[in-house]
Amino acid sequence: MEPLYLAGIVDGLKSLGINLPSLLAQLINFTILLVVLYLLAYKPLLKILDERRVSQGTRLEEEWDEVTSNGTCSDTS
Repeated sequence: MEPLYLAGIVDGLKSLGINLPSLLAQLINFTILLVVLYLLAYKPLLKILDERRVSQGTRLEEEWDEVTSNGTCSDTS
């Protein structure tokens, strides 16, 4: 026997046409999808972006040192 408050919630969902087991299965599947995408796409993308940021910062520092020491920049593009 379901608790009274849970029965009211289930009846309310049924009156809206929502199937509770199906809803729970979809929530679980969506959570699994988010975890997989985080591990396979988001973390590697952040790693690539961080590496690019570091390399660009190093390149800019080298160019700045060159400009301040010579007064000109070798790359005019």
